[in-house]
Amino acid sequence: MNIPKVHKIFILSIAIAAFIFWAIYRFAPMLPIPGIEIGIVYAMGIVAILLVLFVLTYSLRRRLAKGMPGRLDTWLWAHFYLGLLALFIIALHAEFRFGLNYGTFAAIMLLLVIATGVVVRFYYVRAPSTIAFDQEKVLSQVDEVKKSISDLLVGKSKPFTKIIGSELNTPSPLSSSKGYWQELLSKGEIISDKERNDFEKAVGLLEKKANLESMSISQLKYKPILQSWLAVHLIVTAGLIAFIPFHVLDDTFRVFQPIASDFGNPQECRACHQRQYDEWIGSMHAYAQVSPVFVAFNDAVKNRGLGPFCVKCHSPIGIEIGEGALTPNKERAPISLMGVQCDTCHIIDKNHGLVSGRFPLSEGRTKYGPFGSGKDGDPKAVRNPFHRSVKADFIQSSEFCGSCHDVTDTKDLRIEEAFTEWKESVYAEKGITCQDCHMRALPGVAGQEKVKGPAAIMYGVDLPERLLSDHSFIGPDNHLIDNFPYPDYPEENARIQRTYLEKKKYLLENCATVEIIAPDNIKPYSEFDVEVKVTNTGAGHGIPTGFTAERQVWIEVIVKDATGKVLFVSGDLDANKDLKNNHSHAVEAGEVPLDKYLVNFQSKFTRGRPDGTIEEVLNPTRAFDIVKNNILPYESKSGYYPITVPPDAEGPLTVDVRLRYRNLPPYLLDFLGVSELKDRLVINDMATTSKNITIDSFKAAKRG
Repeated sequence: MNIPKVHKIFILSIAIAAFIFWAIYRFAPMLPIPGIEIGIVYAMGIVAILLVLFVLTYSLRRRLAKGMPGRLDTWLWAHFYLGLLALFIIALHAEFRFGLNYGTFAAIMLLLVIATGVVVRFYYVRAPSTIAFDQEKVLSQVDEVKKSISDLLVGKSKPFTKIIGSELNTPSPLSSSKGYWQELLSKGEIISDKERNDFEKAVGLLEKKANLESMSISQLKYKPILQSWLAVHLIVTAGLIAFIPFHVLDDTFRVFQPIASDFGNPQECRACHQRQYDEWIGSMHAYAQVSPVFVAFNDAVKNRGLGPFCVKCHSPIGIEIGEGALTPNKERAPISLMGVQCDTCHIIDKNHGLVSGRFPLSEGRTKYGPFGSGKDGDPKAVRNPFHRSVKADFIQSSEFCGSCHDVTDTKDLRIEEAFTEWKESVYAEKGITCQDCHMRALPGVAGQEKVKGPAAIMYGVDLPERLLSDHSFIGPDNHLIDNFPYPDYPEENARIQRTYLEKKKYLLENCATVEIIAPDNIKPYSEFDVEVKVTNTGAGHGIPTGFTAERQVWIEVIVKDATGKVLFVSGDLDANKDLKNNHSHAVEAGEVPLDKYLVNFQSKFTRGRPDGTIEEVLNPTRAFDIVKNNILPYESKSGYYPITVPPDAEGPLTVDVRLRYRNLPPYLLDFLGVSELKDRLVINDMATTSKNITIDSFKAAKRG
């Protein structure tokens, strides 16, 4: 096939340019230059936009041919081939990843511009050349020919007039051949020699008239098609021009509200990051928005003017895509029900400070993680068709966790201070981060080695070994519903929740120690004090921490004699499984006595009464202060218990102590209207100890 020279030049030039751009895209990010990955991608986008703008100048060239250099046909092929190159560079800019966004729509528009342009060009080439003429121009030429024929008829003989006049007044044959006109010429044998030249001239004009009329019919046939495609071509060109600024504003300046498809669904991440997904899916992060306690709490404060304050932490993507704070879960997008998910953390591009979860999400294809600097033994992240990987030191810092886990409400009341407690502790001085305890195989044990392996599994791709974090995010809460995370797989749910509880138990058992300070032996009929000293030896923040007004850590003390008779108890529960304090319905009803020696490290939300006294409130939106009683890192707090030895007590006495933890008290579930969840509450023993106290014999006591 003989390819015209102009096409050969364009094809070779475009192929070379495409290869150069691909090589830059493929190999330049391997250079140890900070931010080069994003820089190259943005540069590709700028080049693509400039090419598109240049391609659009073809329309100007057609209309201003005299003012611009180069042949129109050359501009046409430059218009076509540079459009193809722009489409390839757009694919590089998108890193071959397309979704429901303005960039994809712009790419589709460019593809349609090229396709419709090719169709239009096809009609120009295959249809009659006169299709480019105006219909009026063709008809005008027909009229001129008919007039010329009429002029030739003036003064001619009867045979001349009969043959030519009859043909002139008869519709022209639409598919005439040379034989037809030869046959007409042969009729001129009866014409005199004097009129013979005019006769032949008249037949030639009749043939020209027939051709022009045939062309006019062709125009009527093809012109609407051509005009329709030209209209489509112009419409998609206008769409391309419109979507380019939309894409720039959306991708660079975040002008438009994102939609669900702008974010990566954890199910998509699962394709390569199965390990991380399996850890995350059973976590409290995944559970955040479907927690019935959170839903009830959010409903309880709905009339307090908080707006999206609570949901911003529990469903950040839901708020980003425009869902309201009070939108029922059944009306939320599936991705917003997944709580704090992959994209919640891995599209945060910088430290926004302690903003109580109110940080912007940089939705898109760039994912920020702890790997891939390309230096100091950290291999560059492997290119993949799903997302761009950028190393971000911020994601490895405690400040990253503090973005959500240090909360100031709309009244400037600090209702959670986990990060602040860490920041002011020796843990921060030693560089022990939140991740060191909460993202390790053994939760709560700082300094342990990370698991080593590839960060992703991709078929046919050899990925580098990384030091991996555990995405279970083990903390002090647990699931209170059976149908999480898989509504249709109860056995798998039970396994996941059981595994989480085992890890939670391990975490809590590495937080604190308890010590009994009491005499080794006592006299009969005597009284003595037992001190129980609790020390925060393993938590990098207070015990408890977070939303401490709902988390209970208390001391249970039981003193028995040798026969098992209970001499003293504090920290036991009533029939509702509540502590016997002012929140106990049984205490309020006089069914059980108040536990006046109870030591509970739970915080309290308070507010002032009109009479100047202070009252505790359960709804934090009504509080103006929080009274904290938690134990800070390496701090010790004690409980004191007076023990009376009755006359019939038999020694030795046994003092059993447990430091107990529960993330929610039953009375709070009653207050929120979800009492049915009380049976799912789990009490963990963070630390236990015992001490035997000898009772001196009566004689020994008397001698003493």
